[in-house]
Amino acid sequence: MNRIRYCARPAIVAIASVLALNACTLQRGTVPQSVSAYAVQTHSEQTGQPQKIYVANANSNSIKTYALDGSQTKPTITAAIDLPLGIAVDANGKIYVANAGNDTITTYTADGRQTSPTIAVHESNPDFGVQDVAVDGHGTIYVLDGSDGQGGDVKTYNADGSPGTLNFVVTKSNWPDFLAVDANGKIYVSVYFIDNNGPGAVFTFSPAGMRTTPTLHPLWPWGIAIGPQGNIYVASGPGVAAYTPDGKPTQPRISDRDRFGNGLAYGITVDSRGYVYAANCASSPCGTVTTYNAGGKRTKPTITQGVAHPVDVAVH
Repeated sequence: MNRIRYCARPAIVAIASVLALNACTLQRGTVPQSVSAYAVQTHSEQTGQPQKIYVANANSNSIKTYALDGSQTKPTITAAIDLPLGIAVDANGKIYVANAGNDTITTYTADGRQTSPTIAVHESNPDFGVQDVAVDGHGTIYVLDGSDGQGGDVKTYNADGSPGTLNFVVTKSNWPDFLAVDANGKIYVSVYFIDNNGPGAVFTFSPAGMRTTPTLHPLWPWGIAIGPQGNIYVASGPGVAAYTPDGKPTQPRISDRDRFGNGLAYGITVDSRGYVYAANCASSPCGTVTTYNAGGKRTKPTITQGVAHPVDVAVH
């Protein structure tokens, strides 16, 4: 099974260099993608402030958790984790992990115990791999699959892990990267390349899986998150861009870059205050999680303890 497409993928020199050890030497997985979807009706949305930060670490096969001051706390999850590319947390604190190493979605209780379901994702193409996962307010699980240059699809599973009714093609070429679902069931998928030579786009699909508006055009889009009032946040080449639900650019604009001008944010999430949490692995060095207030200004915490190529972040 050939899944090491990203090693030769153009225009991803920075992330390929920092993640090559994990994905290329294992001969499994694609570029670590992030779940990045803000879980609908999570605790943080209900109360206005999250209680815990969750970080998916691609290189240590672990999920680490942190208090709001950035100190590491329990649980640390390693059971059944195999190249975790994304994480989502539902309204009850249940944790969902997308494992590219074995094409599964594994689930955990809030205290870190593995629970049901474990979903063995059926790939419609032998070269496809699990890219991302999201969970809506009804417990429906959305999984994004794809492969470099061959396209990808979105499929759903019921809360018990049985196949859902929604299964649609995102693109028949290129490479879909990230997934988010808003409170109305609208689905957003980022595609880093368009025909391998364009700056990418974020496609929008109706709850029935039909292409709809808006189509967003941030430069080189990575992670997606849905924030307050349905605003759409996208990690992109220059940093993090925000859009209104109808696709108009809005604030904040986060420009946190490395010394070469590349944006740091890879997987992102947003709480109901509009605070943005970014897993910084889109450039080198890869190894922090940063926080920004609703105005886009860097604030506490900055997490460095225990992170090993953080590719996604969630809050609850």
